[in-house]
Amino acid sequence: MKKAIGYVRISTRDQSNFSLEGQEEFISQYCLKNNLELITIFKDDGESAKNFDRPNWKALENFIKRNHSQVDQLVICKYDRFSRNLGEALKKIELFETKYKILIVSAMEPIGLHPQNPYYTKMRTDFINNAQTELLIIRDRTKFGIHHASKQGRVVNNAPFGYKNARDEKNKPIIQVVPEKAEVIKTLFRKFINGDSIAQLKKAAPLLGYKRTGKSAITRMLSNPVYAGMVKVNAYYDEQEQLVKGIHDGIISETDWWKVQTLLKPEKPRSRYVLNENVPLRGILLCHSCGKVLTAGNSKGKKLYYWYYCCLTCKNANISAIKIHAQLIEILQTFSLPQSYIDYLKRKVIDTLEEEVKSAKSKYQKSISELADINLKKDNLEEKFISGDIDKETYVKWKRRYDLDSEEQLTIQKETKIPIDRRWTIFENLIGYLTDLTALYNLATLDQKQSILRWVFDSPLYHYDGMYRTLSLRSLFESKAALLKEKRLLMIEKSSENLFEIEPSTAYGNRTRHSSVKGMRLNRLTNAAFPLRECKDKPVFLSTKKIFKNFQIIFSIICK
Repeated sequence: MKKAIGYVRISTRDQSNFSLEGQEEFISQYCLKNNLELITIFKDDGESAKNFDRPNWKALENFIKRNHSQVDQLVICKYDRFSRNLGEALKKIELFETKYKILIVSAMEPIGLHPQNPYYTKMRTDFINNAQTELLIIRDRTKFGIHHASKQGRVVNNAPFGYKNARDEKNKPIIQVVPEKAEVIKTLFRKFINGDSIAQLKKAAPLLGYKRTGKSAITRMLSNPVYAGMVKVNAYYDEQEQLVKGIHDGIISETDWWKVQTLLKPEKPRSRYVLNENVPLRGILLCHSCGKVLTAGNSKGKKLYYWYYCCLTCKNANISAIKIHAQLIEILQTFSLPQSYIDYLKRKVIDTLEEEVKSAKSKYQKSISELADINLKKDNLEEKFISGDIDKETYVKWKRRYDLDSEEQLTIQKETKIPIDRRWTIFENLIGYLTDLTALYNLATLDQKQSILRWVFDSPLYHYDGMYRTLSLRSLFESKAALLKEKRLLMIEKSSENLFEIEPSTAYGNRTRHSSVKGMRLNRLTNAAFPLRECKDKPVFLSTKKIFKNFQIIFSIICK
């Protein structure tokens, strides 16, 4: 009589009809019907089939290594009890049937063919593949449910410290604030904003009642958007990770939460590519096929090296740097403003500069007063420390805060102390560059060139079919779009819509956090307008305010 061993498994998500006892019964009946002596059954309770890292499966393998000569078959209830990972399952089957000569069979899925028949292998593979597909469907269904609930602003996991899990009127999960614990969270956030370090918070947290331990427990707490009344929605298919407004009450304000994130991870500008004067468009120009940033290289001719732009992913044809650089210069020449527009701007800007200088003087005087108050506070702080009224930790914390306030006031004084004649001289000397953007571009450093290009082309820039292409163009230059298209220099593939509501990004594909133009320090100009171009039907107007907004950006680029 041939001998067999059995294997049964149940996970935490299985239904009752897949109980270990039910599986054992099926395996026992199978062995009885097929005249097999059942030696033993190995059981894994609460283990997943995504891999073979299961305690009793390992015990089964150790048993097989020692006694494989006495075993003819490994009987399982269904192939999904064996594995839901097709690749690993086929490796195990090959190991058992080739090395140990042990056939793996399913009691509930009889194939009815000889094990050496090729179709037997195919059908068994299909059973395991179906089990893996079922697992992936279950995972995707669960992931979608969590994603959908998160987009609605629901916290689907266990409530973090400061909240408790509850149910709303529709019996759906929701979290509610626990007032006494919420005060602990407020205190920890306030301490961090006021200058306490993560190490200091770790010491203070247990005393306040925050008992969560772990190397990064405090950091995770400070990074959790739930405390600001927001919910993080994880990426799902093509949807990117995002933060949405939660249906629960926040313990701290969104402003304070973002302030903490800035303190946790201060932004550091990092160059993701090597700057090279020969290829200033590297890092700006994108591949028209995959949208990734083009890199650059060179090849040696008879006498010189010739530079080109290329995509490492798509392996498309190389783009000659000589050709597209010449096209770019011609585009900038077309974008340059006539002298008549510059003269008009000068007349409008005189009044604006005078108003700004008045405002700057007021800010300067106010800053001097505030700096004096800060210095007085620093003197009082030192006296308290010397007299022993405060400890060293408190002294260091408040001194750090006062030093930052002092630096802020000194910066304000430096920025507001420029006399009006100096400001006008700078403006008058530099505004002329708008009549020749090509000269401005050629005189600029490599960093400044890229800043100028990111300003002019405020949406992704491509080069395809012998010409530049972009999705939109600044209103200042839209009147030139038809001419550039006719010359096969630039194609606007989508009209711009209110482009001045969002600041230009620092890098295509990795947009900086958006901010409204309302948050920028804009000059108060009249809304007077003048014609950009004359048409047969009617003139096209652009407001002076928009013209000056664009000039402000160029002005800041030149002054870097």
